[in-house]
Amino acid sequence: MPTVCFAPHLASAQAARRFVEDELRPEAVGEDALFRAQLLVTELVTNAVRHARSPVELTVANRDGRIRIEARDNSTARPAPPRVDAHTRHRGLLLVQDLSENWGVDVQGHSGKVVWCEVRAA
Repeated sequence: MPTVCFAPHLASAQAARRFVEDELRPEAVGEDALFRAQLLVTELVTNAVRHARSPVELTVANRDGRIRIEARDNSTARPAPPRVDAHTRHRGLLLVQDLSENWGVDVQGHSGKVVWCEVRAA
């Protein structure tokens, strides 16, 4: 699985989208799956930069018809989607929840966490 580390800057989300496209387009995962993966990685990287304020290690893999995206940061704070009646900001995890087939958070002791999601490839 290819992994790239991005700096804790909002501009990293754009670089992460390009990374996802470079990795997945040659694998012919389908335009819908590619678009979803790019949107999801934007949310995961943006959340890590805004909330963890740490570098983000991004891993993307296409296995058995599933695209798995993992974003690792240095924070152990467990993110959760906001309530439906919450303000219009901070809805990134709602997008992750709605656009992915599966998602979760794996806290890794005191060294950080991995927020991951999966999308079905075409």
